Amino acid sequence: MTGMKSQMGGIWKPNKAFSHHLLMTILEVAEERIKEGDEGTECDDRARWIVFTAYIVVTYVLSLRGNEGLMLDLKGLRKNWKLDRGDHFVISLWGKLKGETSIREHLIPCINVTKSGIGVKNIVMRLIQLKEREGNNEGPAISDKKGYLLPTRNLDQQLLEALVDVHRKEPSLFPPSISSEVESSEYYRCYRTWRRTSVLRAHEEKIKEADVM
Repeated sequence: MTGMKSQMGGIWKPNKAFSHHLLMTILEVAEERIKEGDEGTECDDRARWIVFTAYIVVTYVLSLRGNEGLMLDLKGLRKNWKLDRGDHFVISLWGKLKGETSIREHLIPCINVTKSGIGVKNIVMRLIQLKEREGNNEGPAISDKKGYLLPTRNLDQQLLEALVDVHRKEPSLFPPSISSEVESSEYYRCYRTWRRTSVLRAHEEKIKEADVM
C-alpha cells in the first residue's frame, strides 16, 4: 500500500458524470458558438462546434463510453436514415465495443427528441449535412473537414472551453469538490463515461434481470 500510494499519489479524482442540468447548459454554450458562425459559409469554428455537439449528445443520450462516441459512422447513418420511423431513428457505430473481439456495425435505436427537449435527430442530421458539404459521405462522423477522426484532445479542448464558460456563469452546477474553472478539466474528459450506464440505471429502477439482459 505504501508503494502504491508513492506511485499513484494520495489524491483521488473519480470520474464525475454530468448532471443533466450541467449537460443542458453545456449544450446551450455550444449552440451559441454555432450561431456565432456565418450559416451561409461553413467557417471552421462553427463546423467544429457542430461536430462536438453531435458527439456529446449521442454519447450522453445513449450512455456510451467516450471512445464509443467516436465510432459514429457516416455511411451507416446515411444507409439507415429513414423519415418514417416514428419517434426514433437509428444510430450507427462502426468498430469494436468493450468485450468484443472483432470490428462490426452496431445499430442502436435512439429517440428523436428527449423528454428534456434535446433534439437528437436534428443534431445528428445537421452533422450529416455538414459532412456532405465538406464532401464526406462515409468514414467517421466525428471528424475534421478532411474526414479524419478527431483526436480526443481536440474534443477535450472544446469541452474545457464550454466548462470554463459555464463555471463563470453558474458555478453551482458543479459538485462542491470542483471549486475552480481549471479543476473541471481534471474531472471531465471526453474519453470518460459522462453518464451512469443503462444497466446501472435499470437496476436502480428495479427492472427485472431478464428485461435488463
